[in-house]
Amino acid sequence: MDRITEFTITRIKMQGFKSFVQDKEFHFGSTSYISGANGQGKTTIADAIAYAFCGVPFWGEKSTERLMSKGAKQMCVEVDFVNGDGEIYTLMRRKSGNTTSITLNGNTMTQTNLVNIFTEKDIFLSLINPLYFIEKIASDGRDFLQRLLPPVSKEAILAVCNEQTQSLLEKESVLEPEYYIKNKRAEMKETDEQITYLSGQLALLEEQMQSNSVTRNKLETSIKAKKEKISAVMKKQFEGIDVEAVRQEYNAAKKSVSNDEMLALEKKRMEIQNRQYISKFSAEIAKTEAELNSARSEYTGLYNKATGIRPGVPCPTCTHALTNEEFNTVRKDITATLAEMKQKGANLKSQIDDLMKLDAQAKEQFEQYKADDLKKVDEEIKNVKSSTSADIDRLREELTYGNFSEAQVNSLEAMKAELFADETDLKAMRSDEELSKAIESVKLQIKDNEGKKQFLGYLISAANEYAVKRAEVMLTPLKMDRAAIKLFEVVKGTGEIKDTFKFTYDSKDYRWLSNSERIKAGLEVAMLVKRLTGLTYPTFVDNAESINTNFARPDGQMMFAFVRKCALTVHEPAFATVKEAA
Repeated sequence: MDRITEFTITRIKMQGFKSFVQDKEFHFGSTSYISGANGQGKTTIADAIAYAFCGVPFWGEKSTERLMSKGAKQMCVEVDFVNGDGEIYTLMRRKSGNTTSITLNGNTMTQTNLVNIFTEKDIFLSLINPLYFIEKIASDGRDFLQRLLPPVSKEAILAVCNEQTQSLLEKESVLEPEYYIKNKRAEMKETDEQITYLSGQLALLEEQMQSNSVTRNKLETSIKAKKEKISAVMKKQFEGIDVEAVRQEYNAAKKSVSNDEMLALEKKRMEIQNRQYISKFSAEIAKTEAELNSARSEYTGLYNKATGIRPGVPCPTCTHALTNEEFNTVRKDITATLAEMKQKGANLKSQIDDLMKLDAQAKEQFEQYKADDLKKVDEEIKNVKSSTSADIDRLREELTYGNFSEAQVNSLEAMKAELFADETDLKAMRSDEELSKAIESVKLQIKDNEGKKQFLGYLISAANEYAVKRAEVMLTPLKMDRAAIKLFEVVKGTGEIKDTFKFTYDSKDYRWLSNSERIKAGLEVAMLVKRLTGLTYPTFVDNAESINTNFARPDGQMMFAFVRKCALTVHEPAFATVKEAA
């Protein structure tokens, strides 16, 4: 069945319904006056219309128990109406016990069928009851109205925005501006964090650049001095000794010992004797000392900045002039940061001390193992060497130590180890060219991120304007004569919009309106809903005596209920009265 978008009620018949225990029927015209004293059944007619079409009372309550006449076993409402094409229909809803039946022109219907033919409950009641929307679904009124508003294209909204906004958002997906802005703000926060990180990297690289040449010169000078010292010491070690002659004599002495086991032991002893301790902690110690120096420099820099902070002076971080409250917060934050940095320095110093201690223990263990191994091999040699062993030992020691004692040789090896550590550190240092390239790369990244941040700011501003214009365009169909509905409002300061729902009449909040003003405002809302839905259904005005002739009359059938000291009557008004009310 086709949808009925317009109809006029011609007759209502009730039985077992509220005060009408027996059959009672009324006839209506395009404009009908319903008059009677309180309790005579004026509002019952409104309830009957709502019940017949929606299965609920005039105010939409879920329970229909109060609608059945006291003592009645069933209730029935029958409504004759004519659609816009002049076709006549009869709608009947009957309830007996817990069973409800619906027929339309004799055909069985469900409530879902009626919704498809007419409309959903809230819209129907908003059309026949001028106060239903405002007083019953106002809390959900925003969503209710947005469902009725016609869709607005992105192009139509951009058309009323400025050229910059049009250009920025032309290819952007801004179906939901609020969600779009939220995402862009998250991107801007990430960009800010990236800029902060890169700025820290840049400061570190620039500090390395400044200290690089000093450190390199220091290492080169140290290496040169150690090489000269080692060379001079090694010259004294074999000064006055014909090393080649001693080696020949030593070889001859070894040849005199034919025992293969002896030769193997001598080789083993030489290998043990030549073992040199090489620290595995030197690189880690140097790295930790570098971190400690960097931490001290960072602490000194922050401490110097902190001493200049006071109320009224711009913050060194954000350049904002600090209030007393902000000063206390900033001072507290900086004090906490300095404490953390100081603790970090103490931790690094402790790490260095631990590494040095481990290095000393490792060296001591190495020397112990070496001494144990030498002792062991010496015992083995002692058991197998011949009468020439004493000469061999002397010659071997002369080749090993020269003019030095064992302690002096160990000192020489320690000097060589220090030289190796310095040479290793020098090789690990980045060149000035590498540092310069790294600095330029970080600067370029900072510039790119700052550009991205600026562009995100433009996009957010454009999206704010788009959201405001979108709200304005969407709300255009909601314009009424004296009543007004506000679904959005602009937040001062940010330019963003937030959801709201405000209803006013003559600029006054609905809560403070008189009964007369509320009815007039409701009639304008009924006109609005009719315009948005394209449905021209009857409108029932209760307490019509509260309004004067100066009100907006919705299109379609009108029913006015007046409190009069008389029996319940339904009649069409005189022509002059109708003309005046219109």
